[in-house]
Amino acid sequence: MDAIAVTIGIAVLIWGLVYALRGSLLHGCLVFLVAALGLGRDFLRFDVGPLPLSIDRLLLVGLIVVYLVKRRLGLTDPKRMAWPEVAMFLLAIVLVVSFFSSTWELNAQGKVMVWQLVAGFLAPMIVYWIARQSPIDQRGLLTTYAVFALTGVYLSVTALAEINQQWWLVHPSYIADPKVGIHFGRARGPMVNSQTLGMYLDVCLLCLWMLRRHLGRAGKVMLILLVPLFVAAIYATYTRCVWIGAGLCGLLVLGLPMSKRRRAVFVGATLAAAALATAFQWDNLVRMQRQGGAEISELSAKSRLSFAYVSWKMFLDAPLLGVGYGRFQQAVRPYLADRSTSLYLEDIRGEPNHNTLLAMLTETGLIGFGLLLALLAGWAVQSWRAWRNAAAPDWVRQHGLMMLGTLVLYLTPALFVDMRLAPQAQYLLFFMTGLTSGVAARLPSPLATAYPIADGPIGTTLMPANWQ
Repeated sequence: MDAIAVTIGIAVLIWGLVYALRGSLLHGCLVFLVAALGLGRDFLRFDVGPLPLSIDRLLLVGLIVVYLVKRRLGLTDPKRMAWPEVAMFLLAIVLVVSFFSSTWELNAQGKVMVWQLVAGFLAPMIVYWIARQSPIDQRGLLTTYAVFALTGVYLSVTALAEINQQWWLVHPSYIADPKVGIHFGRARGPMVNSQTLGMYLDVCLLCLWMLRRHLGRAGKVMLILLVPLFVAAIYATYTRCVWIGAGLCGLLVLGLPMSKRRRAVFVGATLAAAALATAFQWDNLVRMQRQGGAEISELSAKSRLSFAYVSWKMFLDAPLLGVGYGRFQQAVRPYLADRSTSLYLEDIRGEPNHNTLLAMLTETGLIGFGLLLALLAGWAVQSWRAWRNAAAPDWVRQHGLMMLGTLVLYLTPALFVDMRLAPQAQYLLFFMTGLTSGVAARLPSPLATAYPIADGPIGTTLMPANWQ
């Protein structure tokens, strides 16, 4: 079975590059994102230097080559940099300088640190730029939603098969190996990480929902049947932050299109129901039964106070530049001997930070943290403006709404885990925001009325003449 999977992986690599060269850069990005799910280093790796090669990494290199060729041939859609791109490139410079200016050794630990830098930000930034510079139209966005919806079906089936130990349905086979990844015993998918799987499932469900207006009767029936499958898989991750993110995203995506009166009733009723359910199920939520027992689940919840405490202490000692990117686990050791607190800090020894924003604040100081916040705020503003722009086509406004939901789905787990250690989640976020930034660069002004009227499949809309 593994030999067949390797053959399929190589075929996907070759034909994906050929298709990307002859077809769309956007489709090339989609091929890479799907390959990054199950064709990474856990599937097949070649140890050469500090960064082992894998099929998804080779595919990324090929995608970069294709982009450069297409750019040279004038087949891309160059767009002016906005302030989120400025913040992103400044952040990349800060991360590289912070990483190489801190003390590190090129050994087994050094390899992990290099991987954190490349897979955590630099490679996702490349995907962002390629997606942003691709020609983007309604068909391309609908194709993107459809690909992620189908990917979500695969991930949902795999997740439920894991929980029920139906290993014959679980592929790639390394998912069934408890020595690979973390969270064995919960649904964790090809990412072998429950938080990453949960975020992906949430985004895939959101993409499925965004397709509803473009489906026929049979398609809408299929959508209704698939939603419970996605919900069951999300539940099977047994991850609280994933559940919270799904709930908040649902409030946002369903509530914003409503009138003010209906929105107030909907949000109020939903929050009241959530509060009531939480009050009655608080002990079960804190002591959730999963691998290691309820005590491990409760300890996981309490350890976040320890992470917050030591992160704050470390920030106070290096507020401007931080301790160095990727250096948390080494730099935290002296702080674990602090006995001025009742917290048992030794529980977090050797563990990564459990909060992405705190990790950035601790490792890169106010400079890196501020640039990250500026980048996230820029993406949120672009998404909100796309959603609120009455002069934009309906499909552009819907994508803005979808992107707002995606940011919620990313930031919610980011407050509970270090998402920089989840490359698939980073690739997904930066790809989606790259599309949104590319769309926002072509948005008509809300006050403009001189644009020619263009008829599209969704009706008559005001669109700029050069809209792709």
